[in-house]
Amino acid sequence: MGIELPTSHMKRMLEGIEFGVTGDDPMEVTIPTFRPDTSTETDVIEEISRLHGWGNIPDAICNKGPLFTPAHKEEQFEWEIRRLMTGIGFDEIMGHGLSGSKISQLLDPERPFVRISNPISDELDIMRNSMFPTALSISSHNIAHRITDLRLFEIGAVYCPPSPSCDWCEPGRVSVIVTGQSPANWRDKARALDFYDLKSAIDTLAAHFHWPEIDYRPIPRTYFDSSISFELWAGSILLGVAGRIPTSLA
Repeated sequence: MGIELPTSHMKRMLEGIEFGVTGDDPMEVTIPTFRPDTSTETDVIEEISRLHGWGNIPDAICNKGPLFTPAHKEEQFEWEIRRLMTGIGFDEIMGHGLSGSKISQLLDPERPFVRISNPISDELDIMRNSMFPTALSISSHNIAHRITDLRLFEIGAVYCPPSPSCDWCEPGRVSVIVTGQSPANWRDKARALDFYDLKSAIDTLAAHFHWPEIDYRPIPRTYFDSSISFELWAGSILLGVAGRIPTSLA
């Protein structure tokens, strides 16, 4: 608060609103059951300030804490991806963490998922275990509204249930999808986007962040066309997968 109050004064104020108070240093406070809005130490401090009177607390003449919270390295990494992807013509998907069990099992039947006990709809009954359902649903929605030329990316999390190798986890992921045609300009005519446009975006990320050279290894996946399906490896690290979505799923 920026002001020191006697312990007896704070006890008297809190007991006046039926808070239980014991001890002096530290002072232990018991919250009454009819005050569900008060659950943390900060809430108790706010109550004391309110009862003491905001007008009786002098203005602070100096800062008593950090003026800002430094950005986390992961947040800086995500913002750098956003800056880079939008700079090369991609739009960001603002998705959520829900998906449907039917499309999840259709894309990858062996991938486990976390089922929601009270889903808002049958199409959103699990926590997504992959970025593909969101990318596919957003793309199909745009195409249905005749917006067919898309270059999209999303930064988000997937939700994995416990397994013998790990506990519950929410790893971060990046998805990139291209479809339709490239924009025409005075120099180039519009052309159909293909896998190499996707690869170009991936290689741009790799070059910017100075990743090792990416090895595109042909590995069949249930949700990719068997002729264009790759795992992306940087040395011994699996970075992700890339491929062409078959028309049966598009």
